[in-house]
Amino acid sequence: MIAIKAKATKISGDAIFLGYGQTDDYDGKDVKGKLIIVRAGTSEATDARSIYMAHKEKQELAKSKGAIGIIEMTLLEEDWWTRMSHFMGESVKIPDPVNPQNPPNDFLHLWVNTTAEKLEGPLSNKGTYAIETDGIKEETLVTQNVIGVLDGTDPQLKDEYIMYSAHYDHVGIGRPNAEGDSIYNGARDNAIGTTAVLSMAENIGKYPTKRSAVFIFFTGEEKGLLGSKYYAEHPVFPLNQIVYGFNTDGAGYNNTKLAMVIGLNRTTAQKHILTGAAAFGLEAIDDPAPEQGLFDRSDNVSFASKGVPAPTYSTGFDAFDDEINKYYHQATDEAESLDYDYLVKFYQGYVLSGRLIANDPERPYWVKGDKYEAAANILYGIAPETPLKN
Repeated sequence: MIAIKAKATKISGDAIFLGYGQTDDYDGKDVKGKLIIVRAGTSEATDARSIYMAHKEKQELAKSKGAIGIIEMTLLEEDWWTRMSHFMGESVKIPDPVNPQNPPNDFLHLWVNTTAEKLEGPLSNKGTYAIETDGIKEETLVTQNVIGVLDGTDPQLKDEYIMYSAHYDHVGIGRPNAEGDSIYNGARDNAIGTTAVLSMAENIGKYPTKRSAVFIFFTGEEKGLLGSKYYAEHPVFPLNQIVYGFNTDGAGYNNTKLAMVIGLNRTTAQKHILTGAAAFGLEAIDDPAPEQGLFDRSDNVSFASKGVPAPTYSTGFDAFDDEINKYYHQATDEAESLDYDYLVKFYQGYVLSGRLIANDPERPYWVKGDKYEAAANILYGIAPETPLKN
């Protein structure tokens, strides 16, 4: 993984204000060679998550129009501004450790937290800019995915793999909290997930399943799903042998009666996940906040986009509220703050669900009409109306 920071820079030139920087804002505007200044988010939503969800599309749009960069002006509370800073500087490609050199990226993308008066007041459509930075050193970090395999017991099904995955990285060192702690340990995100996969490995090691199991701990998830993207492009064995991806990741929990499964209703394995959670007193529910696009923000999407049915099994969450925000990407996310009685049930539900999927003679698949079904048909060589058989 390459950590590429800003070099010492002193630039100036023409700037143009384009509202929220959406497609219609460019109508009749010549932005080639100019810096674009926009309000963060969209005209419909300016909360932190909406800002983050929109920024990539804004960046690509500005590039396509020939702009040299974009500045997004935000109006965020200090705690949300601190969290947003963790997501800045995503890599533009998956670096190869053998050739660890990213192509140069001269496009400038900055977020500026400003005041309501400046953000909501009248802004000139045209102007000039001057930006000067001292720069930060570049550093190359070599890190790895960790992979383990256990063979299945069925002579036919053992050639199919269930993938149990979680990312083991977090966001490192950040701004100190009131207690002076600056280490972001990530107990919820994602020590809970890595422990789930370890629990599954321990169980299957003692009691093998009919299908084989591959356990993958991904690196670099917080920097843009780097580890899972890399593995999906460089699998240890053909990707079409992975018939189901059972990822686990999450921002935390606020309801200890639930297991929240992002994509629960999108695969035919739903019945097994419901049964597995219910056996230990938990109700499995699908994503309660689909507008946040959580399915496409964790490592599961690196495989779903290739066609592998792959939801994400998470702790009980029914809304983004203060209980979630208290710990999400914060130094307060410590192991001592966890509810271990709840986590035992959560892990038991995950393990049983995985076992039911791995032992079912019927192969799991996307529900008909899912947006990733077509990719699956190509990956597995299945005609759209062909029933799945082993």
